[in-house]
Amino acid sequence: LLFYTNTQRAYHYPWFFQEDEPETLRWIESFPAGSCFWDVGANIGTFSLYAALRPGVTVLAFEPSASSYGLFTKNIEINGMDDRIAAYCLAFCEQSGLNKLNMERTEAGHSMHGFGTTLNAYDSSIDVRFQQAAIGYSIDGFLDAFGPPPPNYLKIDVDGIESDISRGAANELKSPPLQSVLV
Repeated sequence: LLFYTNTQRAYHYPWFFQEDEPETLRWIESFPAGSCFWDVGANIGTFSLYAALRPGVTVLAFEPSASSYGLFTKNIEINGMDDRIAAYCLAFCEQSGLNKLNMERTEAGHSMHGFGTTLNAYDSSIDVRFQQAAIGYSIDGFLDAFGPPPPNYLKIDVDGIESDISRGAANELKSPPLQSVLV
């Protein structure tokens, strides 16, 4: 895989992803051909790109931060994976609607933002320096509205509102095609 990184934080992900989350890599390596992987909170796309290396695996990825999303799409481009990865700049949440992504740092690769909240994953206040307007969907609402391929494998890594996203995916979490969820 090739990675374009334009910030020190974005550089961290491809350099350390084998050390930081080996359990995530083993999980992705278990996906059989024909699987659909949804990467919620994709950041610059490290795990989406890795999953797209698997034969016959398609990826739908979601990243609301405009700077991380921009870098992610560049990484899709330089790896020639636009036929296997569909990336969307949106947030998932409990109920569909417009809201703000509250950000302390806006550079690509940064995390610990809050969609519709000013608390991070550790229930600490985010020192909000920028509020990026964003569209949020519940997973069930997104599936109903657009009819994308449903996930067989779902990764939710959004630094704080995982339970809200899960409530917005109540129907999908019971769906027989869904094999595994990593939160």
